[in-house]
Amino acid sequence: MKKIFKRDIIIILIIMLIYSVISFINLGSFTNPQTFWHVENPGEYIVLKLNEAEIRKIRHYTGPRFGTYKLYISDDGEKYTYLKDLKQTTVFAWEDLNVNGKFEYLKIVGQTRDSYLGDIALYNKNDEQVQLYAIDQDANFIIDEQNFIPEEISFMNSTYFDEIYHPRTAYEYVHELDIYECVHPPLGKLLMAIPISILGMCPFAYRLMGNIAGILMIPTIYFLAKNIFKSKKYAIVAALIMACDNFHFAHTRLATIDSFLVLFIMLSFLFMYKYIILTDKDNIRTRLKMLFLSGLFIGCAIATKWTGCFSAIGLAVIFFVKLIKTNFIEQFGFSKNGINIRFKEKKWSKESTVIILSCIVFFVLIPIIIYLLCYIPDKNVKKLEDIWDLQINMYKYHSELEAEHPFSSKWYTWFTMEKPVWYYSNILEEGMRSTISGIGNVVIWWTGIVGMIYIVIKGIKKLDCDCWFIMVAILTGIIPHLTIDRIMFMYHYFPVLPFMMLSIVMLIKDIENKIKFKKIYLIYLFIILVIFVYYYPVVSGMPVSEEYIESTKLLTSWYY
Repeated sequence: MKKIFKRDIIIILIIMLIYSVISFINLGSFTNPQTFWHVENPGEYIVLKLNEAEIRKIRHYTGPRFGTYKLYISDDGEKYTYLKDLKQTTVFAWEDLNVNGKFEYLKIVGQTRDSYLGDIALYNKNDEQVQLYAIDQDANFIIDEQNFIPEEISFMNSTYFDEIYHPRTAYEYVHELDIYECVHPPLGKLLMAIPISILGMCPFAYRLMGNIAGILMIPTIYFLAKNIFKSKKYAIVAALIMACDNFHFAHTRLATIDSFLVLFIMLSFLFMYKYIILTDKDNIRTRLKMLFLSGLFIGCAIATKWTGCFSAIGLAVIFFVKLIKTNFIEQFGFSKNGINIRFKEKKWSKESTVIILSCIVFFVLIPIIIYLLCYIPDKNVKKLEDIWDLQINMYKYHSELEAEHPFSSKWYTWFTMEKPVWYYSNILEEGMRSTISGIGNVVIWWTGIVGMIYIVIKGIKKLDCDCWFIMVAILTGIIPHLTIDRIMFMYHYFPVLPFMMLSIVMLIKDIENKIKFKKIYLIYLFIILVIFVYYYPVVSGMPVSEEYIESTKLLTSWYY
């Protein structure tokens, strides 16, 4: 097993520090309203008073449930006339409603049961915010945090894409509300709930844990590569490839559960690799420790998203191949006469029995316990039958889902990034636009195709165990999607991405060894760094010109 030295720690900390600084820039606002007017029954209303002004716009913030409100205006607080409907369309986001009226009193009447309205701001014809006063007690809930009203609505202060689901559920866990989104297991959302419970429900809080997971993927792939390639140099290459991938950057800054899923899968494969390279000289305690950690993290992956089960199949394949080889096969290879196998005389050991029994605990019992424990914070789960019912509903949702989406894509298009998912867009003034696309670093993804083909060829021709290890991780992340009929997206490729990166490192390493030119990795790293910087604006939401955005579109199918 490759040892970890102080210089490994220093190197990876430097890479993590640089990446962290970049990833935390404009991650999200630290402030948003935390109190809401909760409409429990239709017909409930509140009244606001303002100095008479000609109002042209109302900016309003939505809580964990959205609904519709009727707006009435008055000059004396007695006779009201209907102005307009205020319709909330998402959760934990700011929206603008254009109005045209001159009035002194505003009555807001809730129309939807169990809806939440946060702070609102009224703007006059000069785009100046108007002072508001609460006539009744409940009206204070929507004007008590006026200092949080943003000057501009953007991803910095509002949810976007699937953030309308997972952070919302995390908030519901914190505040013991009914859980809205239960089509995925709870662990990822529980992790999001930690900073929300400390910092409040703000974009920085609900994106924090996913971004940290993205940062932690970098040392994970470093140590995985260090073990596979037995080289600090190629471990650094692997870490920098991940740090320079635009998709990894964009998707881990988005508050979804995929970041946790991928990190847990990577960790489970890391410790499984550490297990398979152990020899008979290593004591059984060390072997069991590696298997325990692998089982622990794959359990966490499955408790985050069911697709973790795909990777669990890959771990099982690797484990049983190692077990069979250890106990039954002395030599395996190819010869002119075909496959050459020599079996061991002693075909089983007591240690193998201990390992098998331990793995039942590590890879079956512990993941089940983790999975069940994650449902404790759900106040509606009282018994095991409730959890079982949730699993049935979860299965029905995914198996019976019939939906269309403009950015859905088939699995075989993910390798070339034929259709990246467009997460966010905001048109600014003077031909400027802010956009966030789930697009990867084109050099990494496209050379990754070559890398994956290479490890298949090398794995078959030379029976290279490392190639087979990477190949199994890739195939178990891809093959199950061949049988799935529901719509899928390019981000479903995310669990495969780290192992595709390792195939690139394998390719670079072997090319350098073959042609005796040891600087190919520097050329490759320079190119992917340039690409990362060039595509940074379209994955970070940085305001740039429309012409700049168009210049990044290498394929006609890229739309963002």
